[in-house]
Amino acid sequence: MPDPRLERALISTARRYAPELIPPNWAKAGDYPRPLPEFAAALAQHNVLVAIGDLPATANALSGVYFNDWASMYTGLYSQLCAALFPSYLEVSAYYADDEFPPILLVYGQATPVVEVLARYIAPFVAARQFAARDGIPTTDAELLGVMELALEYLEADDLSRVEFRRLQSGCVQIIRQIIDCAVTQRMITPPAAELGIAMQETASAPPQPPLPVELPESLPDLPDTLPEENPPLFQAGEVPVFFNAQSMGKRRPPVPDLPE
Repeated sequence: MPDPRLERALISTARRYAPELIPPNWAKAGDYPRPLPEFAAALAQHNVLVAIGDLPATANALSGVYFNDWASMYTGLYSQLCAALFPSYLEVSAYYADDEFPPILLVYGQATPVVEVLARYIAPFVAARQFAARDGIPTTDAELLGVMELALEYLEADDLSRVEFRRLQSGCVQIIRQIIDCAVTQRMITPPAAELGIAMQETASAPPQPPLPVELPESLPDLPDTLPEENPPLFQAGEVPVFFNAQSMGKRRPPVPDLPE
């Protein structure tokens, strides 16, 4: 089903990070000629993870906390992988594409392979396992270890010692378990890696209704063409530079950190 808001968010993000992905005849939502999951996967190849998270209405009062924690887990997972495999590429930032519900989270990381792992392995796996949990099917430790085995194989982590490999795998599994068990439920945005054996339709279901009625804007504001001449903020595990408050939707945008060059 077409998703004009997601398309606008992807286009806006591509304008900043990958303008070559935007078709020259794109003028409005609905003009993008290819499936949006392919677009999201292409953005991952340009260092941006796109994720959408829903929250049950019963959690409205603490929505900011829940969404903040959810984003923090992804930046923390990125940091953990980079600290072990790409220590020179630790910079990671997170922000929202707009101020609508459910939030579209964008995570920018310097290490392209790590962002691709988050987009093609971790996020689809989380969405599929959360969907299965609705039918009472738990996520096993073997599944978690397996998905990290595949992810680390993609990242060519075989130069780590056996002890270092298992330590990294175990630490990442703990974070993935937390993401699966958190109050925020994800939609599958990027196509899963073939090795996972997961189909996009496994998470196809009616999304929860937003806590407040909202109207989608006609167009998303472009990301800035020029940035202040200062170092972009660096956020490590446990920190997230984004906040989301369902009660303030449509009134003001959440604080957004400067985008990295």
